[in-house]
This record gives sequence, structure tokens and C-alpha cells, in this order.
Amino acid sequence: VYQDIGDRTQAAKMFQNSVDSYRQKPGDPSAKLATSLGRLGWCQSYGDQVAKGKANAQFGLEMARRVADRKSLADCLYYRARSSKYFDMATLEQVPYLQEALEINSQLEDRRLESARCLKLLSGCIMLKQDFAEAESLNRRALDIFRSTHGISNPEVASAMFLQGQILIYRGKLRDAERTLRECVELWSRIYGEKQHRIPKRFLAVSLALQDKWDEADEVLRGRPGNGDSLQIRHHHFYKTLVMLLISLDRPDEVPPILLEVREKLARVESNYGPDDNRSLSLLADLATMYAKVGLADEAIELRKKLRERYEAFLDSDHEMNTERLNDLAWDLVVDRNPKLYDPEFAIELSEYIVTAAPNEGKYWNTLGIAQYRAGKYSQAIRSLEKASSFSEQGHRFDGLFLAMAYWQSSQEDKAR
Repeated sequence: VYQDIGDRTQAAKMFQNSVDSYRQKPGDPSAKLATSLGRLGWCQSYGDQVAKGKANAQFGLEMARRVADRKSLADCLYYRARSSKYFDMATLEQVPYLQEALEINSQLEDRRLESARCLKLLSGCIMLKQDFAEAESLNRRALDIFRSTHGISNPEVASAMFLQGQILIYRGKLRDAERTLRECVELWSRIYGEKQHRIPKRFLAVSLALQDKWDEADEVLRGRPGNGDSLQIRHHHFYKTLVMLLISLDRPDEVPPILLEVREKLARVESNYGPDDNRSLSLLADLATMYAKVGLADEAIELRKKLRERYEAFLDSDHEMNTERLNDLAWDLVVDRNPKLYDPEFAIELSEYIVTAAPNEGKYWNTLGIAQYRAGKYSQAIRSLEKASSFSEQGHRFDGLFLAMAYWQSSQEDKAR
């Protein structure tokens, strides 16, 4: 229950209690212990114990393989897959675990629901291969099972419906996507409340905009009928999602008017709140990212230059900046493939400010360490990445990858290995 409502700290405590209880029981509770370890690992992988969660899930899986309990093995394969996600997003690492779990579930009775969960997760993985037809088929099977098992008003139905809407957009089935997402938004609102369905509403609005139904899209974003100001209600996340999907759907000619509209919105936000307000800076950063993503490097450079000038003026002042957005910008500066947009030195400046403002966030130290590595400052990168690793009990793979490379560049080959 704690897991379902999002309180993963309490959920982890409950799962840990379960593990401890099974370990103390006489006899051989290996199957139940293995499943509890899998659940504990899944839960831990959502927070700052990613490596520990993955290790527990793997330990549970290995234990399940040693005992003759097919149900426990299928469950542990699923939990092992869940512990391999990247910030709650699908990864290809999950695929073999899910495929094996599905094979086992197909041989057991009363495992339709467990199979549906594997199908939905596998569908998200297949999307990474851009095989959207297969992803649609897999998730539709999962959705049908969820509906027949749970009825309509259920979180698993809502989640699968949302994923189906996204897949249909990527397939260019915009009318089907609109219909699915309308149903999803209504269901999401009924289950979670009005304030918790912003993301499904955004994708519904995007599906409408892609069909040139701008008035309807604005109505969805506004939440009620009316003639409100479209620039005011169209959030920058809506624009970013729309631009990325236009590129994915091979409709690049429709992108420039969207970018001009975002520029107009930026001018209005700067006029209303001032160019140094965090709302203005966030929108400026997003617009620069949009230009970069569509290959308009000169425009992106122009906007990032403005952003740099404003941020540099704040680095030695008392101006409170949004560290999350600053970190996004610093990350873009060290991973952009276009050499005109690649600037690890400025990323270091930003990241040093960020870790001073928020010294207990491992991901910010990670960005700083990677920027230092990219700039050839290997000893500094080692210190930053070791600091980043200290915030999770066994470190994080993204810290370890660059830490290994920094050790190697510093002639510490044994540590690198």
C-alpha cells in the first residue's frame, strides 16, 4: 500500500521487516524471502539507494533460481527488471528479465495480472527501439487484462492507458491517441484528483495541437472553456513535448512557428516578471534547448549567451536561482554533440554554484564531476565523483563510469579497473 501511494520510505521499511522476519523463521522460507528481497530492491531503486536496490533484487533473483518455485522466480525476474530502470524510465537492460518472466507466467495458472505488468513494462522498453507497432500490441494486451481484472477505475488501467496514448502519438495515430488520452485524463482525475493529471493533460493537448486543433488544446490546458490568453496557458513543457514529437513524426517544417511563439511568450514573461526572474530564466533555458534539439545551433548559442550573462551576474550575488534548472543547463553543456554548444568550462562554473547551494544532492556533484572530466581536470573530477557516490550506499553507475575514466586518465589503472 505504501508503495502504491508513493511513500517509498515507509514501503522500504515494511519490505525490510518482511525480509528480516523470513530470515528468522525456522524451516526454509527461501521462496518468500527471495520475493521479499525483490520487492525491497524494487522499492529502494526509486530513491538514493539505487545500487543497493539493484543488488537486493539480484540477490532475490539468484535465491529464487535455487529453489523450485516458479512463481517466486517469475516475481523476482519482474522486480529485478524494475530495479534496472533509469529514473523510473524503461531501459533495454530490463528486456531479458521481462521476457523470461512472461515465459514462466504463461506456464502457470492465475498469472494473467502478473503477465500484464510485465507486458506493460516491456512495451516501454520496446519503445526505446522505436518499434512502436510492437509496443502498441504489447501494451494493448496489458491494458485489456488490467481492465478485465480491475474494472475501469484503477491506477494500473490509468497508467497503461497513458502509455498507450503516448505510443499512438509516436505511431501517428493522432485521433486514436486523442480518444485514449481523453479517457485517460478523465480516469486519472477520478483516481488521483484534479491537480494530479497535468502530464496526461499535456500529452492530450499535444495530440490535439498535432491535429491543428489549437483551440481544443488550449481548452484542455486551461481546464475550462473560454477565450483565455493562449500564450499564458501554454506551459513551456507543452512546447518542449510538442517540438520533440514534431521531430519524431518527421514534421520539421512545423517547428519554426512554434519556436517563434515561444520567443513571443518569453518576451511577455520577461516584461511581466523581469529578465532575471526564475520563470524567465527557465523559459530562456528551455527555448535554447529546443533550438539545440532541432539543429539550430546559432539560435541556441545566442540564447545560451544571454543565459550565461545573466547567470554569471548572479554567481557572486545573493540572487536565489533554481538549482534544478541550472543543473539541466550544465548537463546540456557537457553532453551536446554540437561543438558550438559544448562548453564544459561554463558547466563547471554553474555546477560549482549549484553544489554550494545544494551540497547534499549527489546528482549535482555528478554533473560537476563529469564537467571537470570533460575539461581535462581529472583530479578534481575524481573528488567530485567520489562525493557524488557517497550519497548512495554503493554508489551509482553514472558516477562509477566517469570515475573509472578519471582514474585511468590519472594513471590509476588498478582503481579504474
